[in-house]
Amino acid sequence: MSKIIEDARKGDFIKDSVIKVIKTSEAVAVQAVASTKAVLKVGLTGTEELGAQAGDLMLNAARRAINAGNIIGGDLFEATRNMVKGTVQAASEIGSEIKGSKASPGKSGEKAKQE
Repeated sequence: MSKIIEDARKGDFIKDSVIKVIKTSEAVAVQAVASTKAVLKVGLTGTEELGAQAGDLMLNAARRAINAGNIIGGDLFEATRNMVKGTVQAASEIGSEIKGSKASPGKSGEKAKQE
């Protein structure tokens, strides 16, 4: 009988060992899930912060592009205005020269009108 008792005790020992291993594995699995959950929460928070920073960067880039467009537009307007002024002034001078040559003393008034 002692052999049967010994076998039973060995069986109980093995059974207890297996139960302990399973419980330990379960505790480790629960701990791993909790750790993963914590890491994911931190990751999501970090992702939200990165998203906010990316939004700020894109907004600042858009503002800079608009400002650059305004500067370029202002410069282009100023250059165009100066060219138009120069063209009007040149046309005025040419008109004055044409009028001056028509009224020159060598030609009569009627000839100047015909030209």
